[in-house]
Amino acid sequence: MAGDIKHARLDSRARRSRLKKGRQPHWTALVPRRVHLGYQRWPEDREGRWILRQYLSGKYTSMALGRADDAERADGELILSFEQASAAARAAVNVPRRISRLTVAQAMEAYTEAKRAAGQPVRDLISRTRVHIVPVLGAVVVEDLTAERLRRWLATMASTPAQMRPRGSRPNYRPERSHLPQGRAQFCLRRRPRQQSRCLGSPIQDIRQCRRGAGQVSINR
Repeated sequence: MAGDIKHARLDSRARRSRLKKGRQPHWTALVPRRVHLGYQRWPEDREGRWILRQYLSGKYTSMALGRADDAERADGELILSFEQASAAARAAVNVPRRISRLTVAQAMEAYTEAKRAAGQPVRDLISRTRVHIVPVLGAVVVEDLTAERLRRWLATMASTPAQMRPRGSRPNYRPERSHLPQGRAQFCLRRRPRQQSRCLGSPIQDIRQCRRGAGQVSINR
């Protein structure tokens, strides 16, 4: 367990200028006993530097965050104020946790944008993502996906009837031949009522003969 650390006030230039200069940094806690923001300044330097220190796996690890705004105005990148250094330290500590919460929908959106930026077509990808992926897996965290869950999703996809062109995000399924009563055609529409009646009453093997009539609308086989 990390020991107690003597804390210093680092939130203003005036307070930092009164701190002892040298090799030893001065610390303030962001998470008590776990995460600290440090300030260190050598006697010959015009400005100090910000340091992040974490207690992980039984030991401390440190990393430099940037220069302090002791001599120059903070720019948020190389030169940091106390507030900016605190935010940078917290962001560095929290990065792994935020990345692990990426959802499948967010990952697919990022993938689509990457393909679009590369000049590749994305219309079919967007359509398939909306119909097949987002309704089932969109809210799932990528980290929680397992091979078994993906296998179940693929098996469900394979057992789903084939689709016609989707309208928006709603699937539009084709009628299957196995659903036709006693092997007869489900749809065979004509402009002439007499030919329509004859076609609807004929076996499916005679469909080609029915198609010879004028004005037939295509059927789903």
